[in-house]
Amino acid sequence: MEDYEFSWQTTSMSAVPLQFIVQVYTSSSTCTIGPSYTGTRPAGACVGVDIGQTVVEQAIFTVGCSGVTLTDVITTSPPGMTRGTITQSSSNPLQYTMSMTWTPAASAWGSNLVCYTPIDSLGQQGNTQCVTYLVAVTAPELIYTSYVNGTMSPVGTVMSTQNVWRVECTKAVNRPSSVAYIRFYQTSTATQVYALEVSTDMTNVIYSNFTLIFFTSYSWTPVSHLFKVSYIGVVTGTEFCGPQSRPITDPNFWPFNIFNSAAYANMTGMTTSSTTTIIPNVTTQAVSTTTANPAITTTGITVPSSTTPYTGTGTSSTIRTTTTTSSSTSTTTTTSTTSTTTVPPVQILQPSEIIKKCQQPVILGTLLSTTVVGVISSIIYGVFMAKIAASM
Repeated sequence: MEDYEFSWQTTSMSAVPLQFIVQVYTSSSTCTIGPSYTGTRPAGACVGVDIGQTVVEQAIFTVGCSGVTLTDVITTSPPGMTRGTITQSSSNPLQYTMSMTWTPAASAWGSNLVCYTPIDSLGQQGNTQCVTYLVAVTAPELIYTSYVNGTMSPVGTVMSTQNVWRVECTKAVNRPSSVAYIRFYQTSTATQVYALEVSTDMTNVIYSNFTLIFFTSYSWTPVSHLFKVSYIGVVTGTEFCGPQSRPITDPNFWPFNIFNSAAYANMTGMTTSSTTTIIPNVTTQAVSTTTANPAITTTGITVPSSTTPYTGTGTSSTIRTTTTTSSSTSTTTTTSTTSTTTVPPVQILQPSEIIKKCQQPVILGTLLSTTVVGVISSIIYGVFMAKIAASM
């Protein structure tokens, strides 16, 4: 191994010999695919952990061929981290899990590396994959909301052409360096209908301070009327290696309905596909008429004009009675009474007269203030001139 200060140099600063032994053998098995680490945390993930918080991770490994088993996993881990037994999956015989448990102390503050190297029953060794745990560094999280114009939009019912989505986070976020997906599922069938790979899609996925914005190019179908969004580490923090957000497994984190325009177009009273408009019937009640009774008159009332104020007194009129005729004919007789009432003077003013009356005090106030200011100015001027004359 040679050491150079700069890449363009041809003479090394130092050199140390390195020797290792390679054993070449002929396997009796046709399986040439070694075991691999497959999650649940992706290789290269950065995880934020609080001091004193117990971390339990399920490391998953997969062997390359049927009939081959996973015999061991070489681990490199921080002090105090314990590993469980290797367990074969009951649903997938090629898959194995091993739990890792750790409660970091204050002395573990900062970056802590956990690495896995799986070995199968053929002696084949898989690639070493590592996960970093940042102690005392909190990972950003997506903020849930269920109301309009909250930390997530859109929510509720959206159109089939909806293509802009936004969600706020608990702290400033960056793009993850490892593979992570935003996934849309159709709830009725639990099948994925759309996905965005956020680590490489610079056009449709935007990270802006505390906000994640992404764009879709999918025509949503209202068959099931409900979709959900799933995240797995799609945002990372800004500290050190960038702690990733936790996977979101809650199916109700971001559900939304698709507006079914066809269902509303066929409702009664609206134009259907055959261009037939249904107009509801309206029932009209029988028309009634009201006529004045000419036998009863009004006396003693002077009706003022729009310009003549009424200042006198008079007697009240005889009560005027009307006879109403409807679909069922009937006659009503009313006895009239006369009484004497003193009416106080009433003066009717036009808007222009009101304006004139309001302008009078304003004009008087203006003249008064102008006069006072003039007198004060004259006194001040006289005093000033007297001082000038005295000083000369």
